[in-house]
Amino acid sequence: MALAIGLNHACSHRALTSPGVELRARICNLSLHLVGLPYRYSGKEINGFDCSGFVWYIYSCHGIEIPRSAAEQNNRLKRFRVHPSRARPGDILVFRIDRKWHTAVYIETDRFVHAPREGRSVSMETINEYWQRNLKFVISLLPG
Repeated sequence: MALAIGLNHACSHRALTSPGVELRARICNLSLHLVGLPYRYSGKEINGFDCSGFVWYIYSCHGIEIPRSAAEQNNRLKRFRVHPSRARPGDILVFRIDRKWHTAVYIETDRFVHAPREGRSVSMETINEYWQRNLKFVISLLPG
């Protein structure tokens, strides 16, 4: 809690969001801002992303180092796994599709942003039956 300067201290309290909540919001906002950018195999920059390159880019823009590939993100971040029902905005969703790992950024209300595949652009999706069936893990690295 912080006091507003110059106001009656007895009634001027306002709640500040925690740094973790603010970081989660910034990660979600950047993810949404990149919707529409092209998919590019092995891409990890603004000119094109693959799924794990997209997640890697989002986190690296916020000073958080994570592995580059989806398989490494899944395997090397195991200790940060939480049950899918505990997904929070900014967490990493890990899917298993056709024997390949696929990662995305969870936004809220069963929505996520990802770089789906060749011929598609970065997009927001809803966790429908297909995605639910293929969702294997949630990686929660962020505080708050």
